[in-house]
Amino acid sequence: MKLACNYLSEAEELLNEGKVEFDYFKYPSLGGDNSFRSISSFLERLRYIRNIRPLLYHGIFPNKVNICNRNFKDNFNIESFREVCRISDTPGISFHLNGADMDESKEEVISNAVENILFIKENFMDMEFITFENAMGNYNQHELDAEVISEIVCQSESKFLYDVSHAYWSAVKREETFERYVSKLPLDRVYEVHINGWEEKDGDIQSHMKIQDRLYEHIENIVSTFPVKIVTLEYGRSYDRIGCGCPLVSIDKINSHAKEEVKEQIHRLSEIINK
Repeated sequence: MKLACNYLSEAEELLNEGKVEFDYFKYPSLGGDNSFRSISSFLERLRYIRNIRPLLYHGIFPNKVNICNRNFKDNFNIESFREVCRISDTPGISFHLNGADMDESKEEVISNAVENILFIKENFMDMEFITFENAMGNYNQHELDAEVISEIVCQSESKFLYDVSHAYWSAVKREETFERYVSKLPLDRVYEVHINGWEEKDGDIQSHMKIQDRLYEHIENIVSTFPVKIVTLEYGRSYDRIGCGCPLVSIDKINSHAKEEVKEQIHRLSEIINK
């Protein structure tokens, strides 16, 4: 089992100091960093990160339409995405299971997603793995349904990327318990796990925060029960959306508080996956 970490300046410095060890950087990690000001600067950032640690490429950028959208195939630039994969030298790619129009039916969401997934798998057969992640947010209600997610993953015979905080948020939105929601996800097909903590305030949830102690037991249960190959620490906030006082990170400045939190979380996750 491999360990990955969001690319953060804090994590890079910890590696250089010999204070942590992990296998991959995951990138993109912060949607608001300056790597996205132009394609050329983004590709240069990929080269930089790849030279520090092997890189896991995550998401659709430089494309903009996600996997559940009915127009995904028409809007997805295969060659530009291949160039990103080539430069990053990523062993696999991962996509969020969202993007459907708000008024689409459950059957339409499933059908469009499966068709688009097969399109991706056909065009990126050289990838070691292609995974699809449960999403969160104010999306089409069916995209948050664990049974719909399972149907998409199983119909397309795909690997699953289980995001813990997304599952929690979706369970809250659907008024289900976290345990029941997770039990309906396609964990028998899980390849990678994204783990981070969250804070709740005024009915809102903010993720990519420090992992709560109770979540380590959940992760240990998941990796000991299901076929997980990669555990990724998806920590790091570039802005405090709900005003909870969390440490903020940026691409060009070290936050000492965040750095300590990265170190602690990497060490605890390493202990779990190396048992």
